[in-house]
Amino acid sequence: MVALFSEWVNIGSIVGSAVTNATKSRLDKASYQIPLGTLFIVPAFLAVGLLFVPESPRYLLYKGKTEAARKSLEKLRGDSLSPEAFELEWVEMVKGIEEEKHTASTIGPLDMFKGTELRRTLLCYGVIATQTGAGSWFIISYSTYFLIVSGLSVDEAFKYSVMNTGAKYAYIWAASNFCCLIFFYLCIPETKGRTLEEIDELFANRVSVRKFKGFETSIAAEALKDVEGRSPGAEKKLTTTEHIDEA
Repeated sequence: MVALFSEWVNIGSIVGSAVTNATKSRLDKASYQIPLGTLFIVPAFLAVGLLFVPESPRYLLYKGKTEAARKSLEKLRGDSLSPEAFELEWVEMVKGIEEEKHTASTIGPLDMFKGTELRRTLLCYGVIATQTGAGSWFIISYSTYFLIVSGLSVDEAFKYSVMNTGAKYAYIWAASNFCCLIFFYLCIPETKGRTLEEIDELFANRVSVRKFKGFETSIAAEALKDVEGRSPGAEKKLTTTEHIDEA
């Protein structure tokens, strides 16, 4: 549900535009109350869906609920990981939470703008900015208004806002999209298959974008040693590199 955030926004925008267009001729309070009411439809579905989403295993670990955290991780992973890979991720998670608790008292809000954390902060802002740079938010939020200002009727503006203005619209945002492309290529590292603890270590070690994918983290190696100690022969079944690929 979280990964489909953009899709939820687009669905809500289309539904909202349709409802607003249908109530535009009303002269009573319902002309704005009905469109505002539609804002609660998608959140209501999400709220119900959250009742079936397992609690974050990392949150439970941080609160000291180890058994509940492991059960939550098992539920989230299901059969997607082998027993060895699951155990490796669990050990990494435990080590990461222990380290986080150890350093929590020395970290404040302003640390996101210092040292290695500044890189992560800028990447987050940059990714969010690309949504605007791509032109999508203009279409979602302001297209109907500007189309009316340009001389179209309300009905025509509504149709264009829902169906878009065609391929020529892309030329307006070609330059900013090109800048977004350069930003993604030069600045965004590959994090596929990495745990949050590994990503923390990669940023802390100032690993370059091109080396992110193949860099072997120490926390993964240490976790693998622990798993080997508990389950002899696990080394033959899973290495740190295989752990990344399998995840």
